Amino acid sequence: MRRPTVLGALAGSLVAGCATAGAPNPNAHGPTAPGARLYVGPAFVTADDGAAPLRAIAVGADGRIEAVYDAIPSPPPADALVVRLPGAVAVPGLVDAHVHLAWIGRAQETLDVHGAASPAEVRGKVAALRRQRPDLAVVTGGGWDQELFPDRAFPTAADLEDTGGGGLVALQRVDGHAIWVNAAGVALIERYLADQGGERPGERVLRGADGRPSGVVVDPSDALRKVLAAPETAADRERWLTHGLVAAARAGLVGVHFMAATVAELESLAAIARREGALPVRVAVYLGDDAATWAWLDAHPPGPVDVAPDVRVVGVKVFADGALGSRGAALLAPYSDAPGERGLMAPEETLLTAARRAHAHGLPIAIHAIGDRGNRVALDVIAAARGDGPALRDRIEHAQVVAPEDWSRFAALGVVASMQPTHATADMGFAEARLGRERLVGAYAWRTVLDRGIPLAFGSDAPVESVSPALGIHAAVTREDGAGEPAGGWLPDERLTALEAIRAYSRGAAYAVSEEADRGRFAPGYVFDATCFDVDATRDPRAWLEAAVTATVQGGRPLDVSR
Repeated sequence: MRRPTVLGALAGSLVAGCATAGAPNPNAHGPTAPGARLYVGPAFVTADDGAAPLRAIAVGADGRIEAVYDAIPSPPPADALVVRLPGAVAVPGLVDAHVHLAWIGRAQETLDVHGAASPAEVRGKVAALRRQRPDLAVVTGGGWDQELFPDRAFPTAADLEDTGGGGLVALQRVDGHAIWVNAAGVALIERYLADQGGERPGERVLRGADGRPSGVVVDPSDALRKVLAAPETAADRERWLTHGLVAAARAGLVGVHFMAATVAELESLAAIARREGALPVRVAVYLGDDAATWAWLDAHPPGPVDVAPDVRVVGVKVFADGALGSRGAALLAPYSDAPGERGLMAPEETLLTAARRAHAHGLPIAIHAIGDRGNRVALDVIAAARGDGPALRDRIEHAQVVAPEDWSRFAALGVVASMQPTHATADMGFAEARLGRERLVGAYAWRTVLDRGIPLAFGSDAPVESVSPALGIHAAVTREDGAGEPAGGWLPDERLTALEAIRAYSRGAAYAVSEEADRGRFAPGYVFDATCFDVDATRDPRAWLEAAVTATVQGGRPLDVSR
């Protein structure tokens, strides 16, 4: 995946100079290094409240900002090549703090059933694919959501029969926290349960009246996921990762935090980076909690590991609970719409062991926690794992439902709240049914997080949601869906300003991986990362829905991503 052929460098956007006079910003300092560039074109929005946009930024040969200007200087700094970026506005480079990079690419090659209004509609899509691809031994894909089905009940294996083939069908729920299978899948689940002696902690196999698996497993373990997956090769992984990198760059991202990556995925990503010499987006990798991860870490020195150009291992990811939509999120009190259920919770000792091992390797732990019980246990684990040791940049992924009294613990521990704005607009249709009105206080609470002084990093959880940061900013600012519903926003007291949302995607994401002294700002000494849009959506929240990315700059390297 060579950027000149896949994304294209900014050929044709370099110009010889500018005639507009201007004075340097008082924060400007130092001479411009040979081979430096002066970036002009859009208004550079610093994302500082009350600050006027910049008109030009001088960048040294090392990719770091040397000076910022309120007006385009004339003549330009000596020996500087003037680069005119396309677009109306540029913001500090946006980083998605929670993606599943290989899944983004993989999803492009599997059956997409997002929006299906019934099990019958899904069955029809499976049958159509089998007619088109009779060679497929296994049909995988996802995007189903029982909340869209007429009775809002989980589907069964019987709903996937009569699709024109007898091979395995395995479809992930829209949040990735449940898998729906046909009869062939049920047989595999029964064999797995027999071999394992039952369900593993944290997973739930739904059963019918006869006691047999009904066809849905909630929060399956990695072992069960492998049983229900099609085989993959190194070539598959490289292809999926390439698609994911391109999608991230075209969405306007300059970096991503790759969550729960396998060592095999890490090695494939590193192979791409070494072959190309650079990637269109930087990738901060959080490895998953498995034997291969610990063996890999044991073979490397403590602390973050630079594996290849633009690829760095920065932490370990574990799962405390499941998701709200599949009732796997661990709650302190039962679900309002399922009084006998409190969700699924990983053993606290398992989480603590992983956190301590990560810390022993000099790496923070990132704990997936969605329910209020899941978040409370995650906080307990982080506090216990640290003991009297140094406070690493430990983080809780999602932090969707938090007991109000636990926000002070987030602040006291300095735990990063890694949240995804579009989860709120995706979940608002069922969240109150799951939680009841009272527990919505403290749910998807971005304003509360900032007001409490808790570090906030924004992401998407792609491919669960769109990788587009523009859509995330829109959700954070309006708390409305794409149709403008509900008017004024869902739980509107938790809305953010556009600049606050941009900071969560830039400075917040940089802070989460201990890069806040180097990235996330348009200021001298910082690495020059930028995301350019065709409109200034900071003035009109609805404009984020249509804002098009025109270019990105990653470490001083410009990319034309408009094609």
